[in-house]
Amino acid sequence: MLLNISVTVLPIVCTMLVGRVAVEYLDPKPEIQKKKYAFKCHRVKEDGVEKIYPVNAIAFHNVYSTFATGGSDGFVYIWDGFNKKRLCQFRK
Repeated sequence: MLLNISVTVLPIVCTMLVGRVAVEYLDPKPEIQKKKYAFKCHRVKEDGVEKIYPVNAIAFHNVYSTFATGGSDGFVYIWDGFNKKRLCQFRK
């Protein structure tokens, strides 16, 4: 039996313990793979030392194509994944 998997151009977003978020695509086409990226988040600089906090949670908004990340630093960030920009942040 063959397994038929439908590949979509929608991204998969992965969070990491090292304060990063990766946006990946399953579609193997080169033009789609060029869209993938990763970025640093949930980091705080204090006295010239960068503290890195794990990303503990992620939630998506299905209308605006944005997502939020929550980290051990006590912040929630709202991201525009298509434009690769942080829109705002909320403190604990």
